[in-house]
Amino acid sequence: MELQEKIDVFEANEIGLLAISVDPTATAKQMKERNNLTFPLLSDVSRETIKAYDVLNAAANIAKPAVFVLDSAGVVAWKYVGADKADRPSADKVLEQALSLLGDPMSVSPKNRAASVWAELKSR
Repeated sequence: MELQEKIDVFEANEIGLLAISVDPTATAKQMKERNNLTFPLLSDVSRETIKAYDVLNAAANIAKPAVFVLDSAGVVAWKYVGADKADRPSADKVLEQALSLLGDPMSVSPKNRAASVWAELKSR
């Protein structure tokens, strides 16, 4: 995965990554291991989060490919929803959008609540 290739840059800037899919936990774990991913892959088999972010592909009952950049308050600062599985922004584009938040005093840093939430998610 392209995001994994840039993980050092994300982490050096204290930007957390995670992925969410409709796959069961065991499948997500296998995917994480198979692809040597170091960021969390979360399961949303109930599709609650996917529906909340309005990215459910109802015809296939899966998530549309989407990327969300959230600020430390959990507010969506930028989003990209792809038309199909191959339609995703580059890792550089995601990084650019996330780095644009760093000028904001509320951006993710180890000194605020978002860092503890990120640490908990990453430990999964």
